[in-house]
Amino acid sequence: ICMALRAFGFYLSSNIIMVIAIDRYMSIVHPMMLSGSIRRCKIMLVIAYVVSLVYSLPQSIIFHIERHPNFPWFLQCVTFNFFQNDSQELAYDMFSFVAVYVNPLLVIVTAYTLILIKDVTSHYPEDVLSHYAQDVLSHYPEDVLSHYAQDVLSHYAHDILFH
Repeated sequence: ICMALRAFGFYLSSNIIMVIAIDRYMSIVHPMMLSGSIRRCKIMLVIAYVVSLVYSLPQSIIFHIERHPNFPWFLQCVTFNFFQNDSQELAYDMFSFVAVYVNPLLVIVTAYTLILIKDVTSHYPEDVLSHYAQDVLSHYPEDVLSHYAQDVLSHYAHDILFH
């Protein structure tokens, strides 16, 4: 059960990061839809919790107690000897990796890319936009880039330090 709760924390932190990125995208790119933003955030958070719970349930089955082969008095909670073959274990590990790291990264990059595109296209007329396309990052407000960097770095720093 402890390993399932630990996995739940991994999945939940990743899903919350995605909710934050989507909420920022909606607030900046679609500001006229702010009237339902509290309800939308609550729905996204409920979905994040439910998805995290569903993703973490296999942990309660996969992790089990094994004795050390050389020290029979030593018990440890492990995943090995559960899967029938290495390809099943690899598939499970890949699923966990994608759910915890790849999906949040894709959502964050997509959301902030769309925010940056919206920011650039709203500041410049069509004919001027192509002229400034080469140095477009210098025209972004620093707070947009810093929020993006904070989200990505805090997510991965948390995972490196605590997992």
